[in-house]
Amino acid sequence: MKLVNLQWWWPLAFCAAATLFSCQRTPETAAIDPLVKPPMPGAEPAFAEWTFLAEEGSSETQPSGTRICIPPYAFVDQDGNQVYGPVTVRYREMHDGVSIFLAGIPMDYQDGQFTTAGSFDIRAFQENQALRLAEGDAISVQMASFEEGEDYNFFFLDENEARAWEDLGTNRPLINSEKVALAKKIERMKPGLAFPLNRKYMAFNYDAILDMYYKNSTTKVDNELVHRDMEAYGLGWVETGVHEWITFKGETQNAALMVWKNLDGNAFPEWTKTLWGYIKLEKDNDYVYSIKDKKSGQEFSVRLRAIMPLSTLFAFSPEKWKNEYDAIMAKIEEETQRMEMMASVMRSFEVSELGIYNWDKLMKESDRVLVDADFTWPVEVNEGLSNIEVVLITGDNKGVVKYPSYSWDALALVPDPNARFFAVLPGNRIAIYPPADFKTIDFEGLRQHVDPAPYLFGMKATSKALKTEAEVREFLQI
Repeated sequence: MKLVNLQWWWPLAFCAAATLFSCQRTPETAAIDPLVKPPMPGAEPAFAEWTFLAEEGSSETQPSGTRICIPPYAFVDQDGNQVYGPVTVRYREMHDGVSIFLAGIPMDYQDGQFTTAGSFDIRAFQENQALRLAEGDAISVQMASFEEGEDYNFFFLDENEARAWEDLGTNRPLINSEKVALAKKIERMKPGLAFPLNRKYMAFNYDAILDMYYKNSTTKVDNELVHRDMEAYGLGWVETGVHEWITFKGETQNAALMVWKNLDGNAFPEWTKTLWGYIKLEKDNDYVYSIKDKKSGQEFSVRLRAIMPLSTLFAFSPEKWKNEYDAIMAKIEEETQRMEMMASVMRSFEVSELGIYNWDKLMKESDRVLVDADFTWPVEVNEGLSNIEVVLITGDNKGVVKYPSYSWDALALVPDPNARFFAVLPGNRIAIYPPADFKTIDFEGLRQHVDPAPYLFGMKATSKALKTEAEVREFLQI
C-alpha cells in the first residue's frame, strides 16, 4: 500500500524528512507496454528542471504557485545507495484534460473515469540515471489547483506493479493567500479615473473653465485651444450656475469650480441654460443638484459626485494624464495576467515515491448514453489505423474518456454538448467530429433505445501535423 501524509499546512521552516513512511517498492523495471503513452510525441507538456546538491535539498516555486520542498539526503540510486552531489529534478503539472491527454496519462479508474483538479509528474536523475526516494524520506508538495471543490481524492499512478491508480485519501484544499493578496493589490492600483474622462464628467459652465484654465487671467482667450484641450481631457460643461461652496477632502471649494460626475447620466434640459440652481449634500462626495424655472414651473434634479477641483485637472496637460493612466493600466494588466496564472487553492501532501499523482473524482455515470458508433474517416482506415482510439474531452476540460475500437458497438457517450470528440491519426494529425455537430446530437432520443442506437460520426481532419500543445488546443478550440 502506498503511504502518504496529507498536510493541512505548508511548513514555514525548511521541510524536514518525513518519518511516517516505511513501505518502498522494488526498483522500477521497464514495462513492455508503457502505461503512460503520449499520443502525439513532441506535443506533450514539457518538464521544468532544476539542479541542486542532494545533501542540501531544495525548495522550489513554480509559476502556478506550486511549492516543492525536498529534504537533504532524500535520494538513493536504483541499488539503494545514498546519492550525493548534483541532482536534477524534472517536474510538470497538468491542470486540464488537454494537457493530461497529451501527457498520455490514463484517466480510467476501476469501472469509471476521472475528472481532475490537477495532476503532476515528478522525477529525479543523476547523470541521466533515474533515482528514487530513500526509505523514510518524502517530498512535500503544495500543488496549485484551479478547482476549489473538497470532493477530490489524491491518487498515485503505479506504472509497474499494479499498473493502475491507488487511492491515497483526501484533504481539504486551502485558499491561495498569495492570489487573494495580489487581487487586493490590483484593486488598490486601479486609478480613480479612467482617462480621458467621458461625457459624464462635467463642469458647470464655460466661464468657470476659462477662469481655471487661464488662472483668472483671461485677457487673451484662445477658445479653439480650450475646446481642443477639453476634448482631450474628456470634460464637458453645462450652461447653468451654482452658488454654494462645498467641503472636498477637508478643504472648502467653490462648487462652480469643480469637476463633477453625473451619476444619473441625465442630460441637463435646454431650458436650464443661464439659470442658477442649488446643490445639497447627500453623502460623502455625492450631492443633489436641483434647478427650477420660476416662469414655467419646470423642475430638474440630478445626482452629482465631486471628483476634483478644476485647478487640479488643469495642473497637468492631457498628454501627461494619459501617459500616467496608461502606465498604471499596463502595470495592472501585467499583475492581472500573473494573478490569472495563479491557482485559487493549494492542495498539500507529502509523497514517498516519484511519479505521477492526481487529485481526482469520478465522473457521473448515470447520464451516459450507449450508441452503436460508426465513423467516416478523412483518410483510408488501413492496418496503421486498426487500433484507432476515439477520445472525448469534457466541456469543462477536466475529464478525458478514451474509446478503443472494440468498444464502438456500445460506446458510452457523455451527453456534454460542449465536449470535443476526436481521434489521433498517424503523423500527429487529428480527426474531430465538428463541435457544432456534437452540440446537435439528440441524446435524449438516443437514450430511448433499448439497444445502442446506430450513430454515424463524420470526422474532419487537420490538413497538417500538429507539433505543439498550443496547436492542438487551437484546433480543438480549447
